[in-house]
Amino acid sequence: MIVGGSGGIGDASARSFSGCGAHVAVTHRVGADKADAAKQVLNGLAGDGHAAFAADVADTATLLALRDAITSRYGRLDILVNSAGFTTPVPHTDLDALDDELIDRMFAVNWRGQLPPSAPSPRC
Repeated sequence: MIVGGSGGIGDASARSFSGCGAHVAVTHRVGADKADAAKQVLNGLAGDGHAAFAADVADTATLLALRDAITSRYGRLDILVNSAGFTTPVPHTDLDALDDELIDRMFAVNWRGQLPPSAPSPRC
């Protein structure tokens, strides 16, 4: 599972894992453009059994739904790559652009979003 799998690091990770024979699941944020980007990643992977799932790391409900979808489709998760994250460059001359909404979203995605929701115990 590559969280944020339709971005640069996620795409490269997906290619690497699929090249080693892994079934790869990638996540993307909701939206047709994000789903299309994830499909392009999947189309470039070696092997089969890959899938894309919509989930927002800052929205616990979508992460719980993701957990259930992964369990249903694959039964378990062996590797988790957290590559979701973002930043917004702000010129030093415009620090007022660092408003509460931007800071709250970055905090939710880059920090809280990297904490996994409770998951079933791994099965060997």
